[in-house]
Order: sequence, then structure tokens, then C-alpha cells
Amino acid sequence: MFGAQVIRAHESYLGLPSLVGKSKINTFAQLKQRVENKVSGWKEKLLSSAGKEVLIKAVAQAVPSYTMSCFKLPNKLCDELTAQALVRKGLRWQVGNGENIRIWRDKWLPTPKTYKVVTPEKSNTRLTMVCDLIDNESKEWKVDVVRQNFLAQDVDAILSIPLSVNGASDKIVWAENRNGRFSVRSAYKAQKWSDLLPGMVERTVMICWGIWKDWNEICHGGKGRPGRAVVRSALMLLEEYQSVNESSEAVQESTPMTVKWSLPPQGWYKVNVDGAVFTKRKQTGIRVIIRDDTGAMVAAISKKMAVPFGALEMEAKAMETGVRFAAEVGVRDAIFEGDSLSVYNAVHGSGSASTAIQNIVTGILRQAQGFRMFVLSHVKRQGNAPAHALAQYAGQLEDYVTWLEECPSHIESMCAQDVRGF
Repeated sequence: MFGAQVIRAHESYLGLPSLVGKSKINTFAQLKQRVENKVSGWKEKLLSSAGKEVLIKAVAQAVPSYTMSCFKLPNKLCDELTAQALVRKGLRWQVGNGENIRIWRDKWLPTPKTYKVVTPEKSNTRLTMVCDLIDNESKEWKVDVVRQNFLAQDVDAILSIPLSVNGASDKIVWAENRNGRFSVRSAYKAQKWSDLLPGMVERTVMICWGIWKDWNEICHGGKGRPGRAVVRSALMLLEEYQSVNESSEAVQESTPMTVKWSLPPQGWYKVNVDGAVFTKRKQTGIRVIIRDDTGAMVAAISKKMAVPFGALEMEAKAMETGVRFAAEVGVRDAIFEGDSLSVYNAVHGSGSASTAIQNIVTGILRQAQGFRMFVLSHVKRQGNAPAHALAQYAGQLEDYVTWLEECPSHIESMCAQDVRGF
């Protein structure tokens, strides 16, 4: 009415808001953005991992210090400022198709602490994104390209990442948890100094307990012991406790169990899968056997992969290969059976899948939709003997070999043993 100007955003004075409203969280929300901008600046690219950690801590402490000297910030905002630096430090990429991940800048390798390549970037390299290292057709690593452009430790780390043949998108995961999900406990653990000194917390607790016990004896008229004796006694008790637990676990794991292979229902097929890790050669063997409801061999494949997979990744790739091979053979109703309980739980959703195999599990579930009947079963190693033997045989191959309506000669007796008595 009087031509007065309406001010919708109040000016700041000396970097501080001139007016603090009812919601302090909204008023000081720009602090979080300032911390993020500082940490994400050009300086970050020039620092080592240790330098980046110092930068994050310094920025998180310095940026809000002046404001905090004048205003009392809400506890929630303080917690968010603290968590912001921690969460940023604990995130890394999970490789899907590699289209969003920068080879030389991002954290994407399964190498704790840095998660980055250590190979220096060449000035004339054309390799910029992780997708440049993946074959578009086979959805596998370009092994020759990787070996030619990276140091040995990076080569092993890259090739140990299993890729899904069904394709997957890249996504950011929490590096401090095997399932890639953030939790307060894992964040706390990531900051604990015990990670740098494995077992130090247990030893410290036991020594504190020993001191407390010795002090109680003195208070009740007993005689105290020298400090070295207290420490030695406490650590001996800890070692005894750990050895007893390890012995109990070993006895429990070695309990024998008789398991036999069983025929599938009439009209169905059973697909047994297994894998083998050839550690010294940095190779993996995969085998698939398909049998009908009479136990007769329908098809089999034994395949060698020149990648240093771990046991879990190898078992997941074996199941993926089995599902794909069965579909190619024309099987419609099938029971897929393997001896990895972790893969079984991951596919069934009854356990948190490791980030290493999440894309493969998703691909298996997608492939399962192409079958009329799809059942996943778990069997002990004794009930999966032919598959295990054929996986070991893969180590002698150059690439892979396939059998159709014939049984591989070196597992013929095992297959006959499986169906004997039915």
C-alpha cells in the first residue's frame, strides 16, 4: 500500500544471519552446504587418502566454529555436521555397468581404506570410465586391457569384482558393511582405532579387568601383584578363552553328515552347480550338470575363468552360469542346487547379500522369470560330488567344454552312484 519493499531473505552480517527465527535448523542449514563445498573442492583431488581425512576433519571443525562461538546450534545440526564427513568417507561405488564410475578418481575397488586404484594415470590414456574396461557383449572384464594398464595389485582387485551377465547399474554403497547398507554400529567401528590394531580392544579390556581384579583383592586384605604379572595373567586368560572357542568351532564344523543326491520330480530337471578357486593360478573353475527325473545326463559344462574370484563370488557366478545354461538348453521346470548356503540365502532373501554378489543375485532372479517352474535348493558338498569334480576339471581347460546327452567320462561313476538305489 505504501510502496515499502518486502524483504524475503534477511541479509547476513559478518557471515552470520541477522535474524534467527524459530527454527534454528533451517537458519543454519547453510553450514552443511558450506562443509560439502569445501570438501568437494579442487584441493581434494591433489591429496592422498590420509590428507583427505585431515581435510575433512579440519573443514568439519573449522567452518562452523565462528558461528558456534556466537550461537548455540541445535544438537541435531551438530550431529548432521559430524555425520556428513563420516558418511562421505565411508561411501564407495559398486560396479554395475561402470558408466558412472571414474577409474582414476572414484572409490570402486574392493580394497579397504582407499578403495581406489594405486596405478598412476597415464597422460595419454583413453581409459576414463570403468565401462571402458568391460566388454559390452560378454559383460566381462577386458582382461588384456586391465593387465596392460594397471599395476599387479590393481589387476587382482579389478578382476576379482564379479560382473552380472544380465547387466546392472552402478550404485553407491556403504563400504564399512558387507551388505553395503549404512548402520550406526558399522560407522562407529569405522572410526575406532581398533581397526588399525586388530585385537587391541580385547587385550585392553582384559588388562583393565586384571587391574580391577587385583585392586579388589587388595581392598579385601589380599596381596597385590606387580603390574607385569597382572598383564601377563590377563593376556594368558584371553588366549585360553580364544583357543577354547576356536576348538569348539572346529569340532562343530567337522561333525560328519551323510547327504545323498536326490532325483527331481517327474517331468522336472535338476541343475547342480559348483565352482573351484585356483588361488595360485588366480583362476576360477565353474561347472554345471543337468539331469532329468531318471538321473540321466542331459547336458553339462565345465568352464575356466582367468579371474581371481573369492569363494563367495565364484559360487554366485556358478549359479548364474547354471541358470543361463539351463535356459539355453531349453529346460523349463528345474531345481537349481548348489552347496553355498550364502548364495542360497541371498537369492531367497533370507540373508543380507554381500555387495560383491548383489548384482549377480539380482540377475539370477531376473533370469528365473523365464522359467515355468524355478526352485533353488541347497545341498551339502557330499550331495554335489559330480559338480565339484567337474569344477576341478576346469583347471585343465583353456576355456570351456560342453557335453550334450552324454556324461563326462571322469565323473561317470559318481553320477551312477547318485542314482543307484532309486
